[in-house]
Amino acid sequence: MKSRATVILIALVASLAGLALGAAEAFGATTAPLSGKWNIQAAGKPTSSGELLFRMTPGDGRDPVEVTVSVIAGATEDAVARKIRTTLGSRLRGDQFDVQMGQGSNVIVSDAHGRPNFSLELVDSDVDNLRVTVQSATPVAPPTVPEHAVPATQPNSELPQSPAPGSTVPATAPPQTAPPQTAPPVGAPSGAPANAPPPPPPPG
Repeated sequence: MKSRATVILIALVASLAGLALGAAEAFGATTAPLSGKWNIQAAGKPTSSGELLFRMTPGDGRDPVEVTVSVIAGATEDAVARKIRTTLGSRLRGDQFDVQMGQGSNVIVSDAHGRPNFSLELVDSDVDNLRVTVQSATPVAPPTVPEHAVPATQPNSELPQSPAPGSTVPATAPPQTAPPQTAPPVGAPSGAPANAPPPPPPPG
């Protein structure tokens, strides 16, 4: 009895583990990033014929759409890009997606209404010497900070400049007052110093 219960328990655990693994894989398959515009770029010259498998997954829970693009050996990058554009444009609904050629060998796949609600990826490729990259091409949002207003009074940007050496105007010196002169004593002969003794009286 115990061995049978153990077998049933092991089988139940294995079943639960399998369900959990399947759910994890399904969850991982639906967690691709969403965008409103994707860029596909082809680089290289294929040396073998093969197929490119793309997958478009809507963000609203609808089933993914897989698109297979045939590539011929020796095709140019521009020819591969045009083949991708033609095939995707014929498989994706025109009222929901816009598929156009970009610059060079780029293909732009965008939502017709500009909403970031689908993912696009390259699932598989068996073409030799051909590199295909799929990246989100959603434009960057404009800055939200408004431009600075111009002030009503423009600040004076000219700083006072120091005078060049040698060009400094000297300050005006204050006028100097001449010292007062002491008048000679009365009776002193002209030219005699002020402190000379008086001349002797004339003889009688």
